[in-house]
Amino acid sequence: MARTFRLRTLLLAVGIGLVVVWAATFWDAIPGTLHFTYEPHRGGLAILGRVRGTGYARYPYNSGPLMIKEWYFRGTLRETTWYRPDGAVVAHSSYAPGQPSFWYALRQDGSIRRRYPLIGETASGPPTFFDKDGHEVAADSE
Repeated sequence: MARTFRLRTLLLAVGIGLVVVWAATFWDAIPGTLHFTYEPHRGGLAILGRVRGTGYARYPYNSGPLMIKEWYFRGTLRETTWYRPDGAVVAHSSYAPGQPSFWYALRQDGSIRRRYPLIGETASGPPTFFDKDGHEVAADSE
């Protein structure tokens, strides 16, 4: 006995197939899919290999509060926000290909230690060093 499919069944099957194809193609654009791969390095240290997916990466101070929050979209860093231990925003940078921005290294008290000039996600010059009071200095003293 030959089985016939109804139009509704056919449309349901096509719809499920389209969802599967879409998910396979754009899975890394779905928020919450962010993950990092690490590769072994000489000396036994693991270094960052590849970033994939979309979402936030958060890095705390040693004492617990949020220090850095980074937003990645499809494995590309798009925004970074730096915070003081009290939650105040120290700096915010958005990254776009060919556009100038900065990346900061903070001390555990929330003061800026170094500021790196970037073009997109790539360093574009030497860092600027700061003392604990925020004054520019010739070199990192710590």
